[in-house]
Amino acid sequence: VNFADLFEIDPATRVATIANCGSQSTQLASGPKDVRWVPNEMIQFHWVHHGMSPQYIGRPGRVTIARLSRVSGNYVMLITGGKALDVPRQALEGMFAPFCPRTFVRLDCDLEDLLQNMRSNHVCSAYGDYQAHLVEFCRLAGIQPVLLRTPSDKEANP
Repeated sequence: VNFADLFEIDPATRVATIANCGSQSTQLASGPKDVRWVPNEMIQFHWVHHGMSPQYIGRPGRVTIARLSRVSGNYVMLITGGKALDVPRQALEGMFAPFCPRTFVRLDCDLEDLLQNMRSNHVCSAYGDYQAHLVEFCRLAGIQPVLLRTPSDKEANP
């Protein structure tokens, strides 16, 4: 499972950039040769030596995205899916914090629904489709699942 920031979303393509500003598991990369260790440029303190970050782009494949939060004191879990894209490393050039490991995900959900239900800039993502499993977990744990609609679902059922 990856815990990271939802950095940005391109509204025209619904491609979200999920990135961690420090580090994340290198097992999310396509392979060991795709990981480069680069200086972490997030200088928040006046340290003599700065840390390193594994720079890579997450491997392509289906992903599940979730976020546990609260609304009026009650737990809710935002749940959606997407497809991690095969993006070349050159895409990192000129981006904010290019040292960060990133995964580019075409979201299955409607962006308006996502923005209305996001309660934090952080999300968890995992390779595979675990949406039904998360809904069942929510049922057992007394958590309200918030399954986001796809754009085609929204058009069919406004």
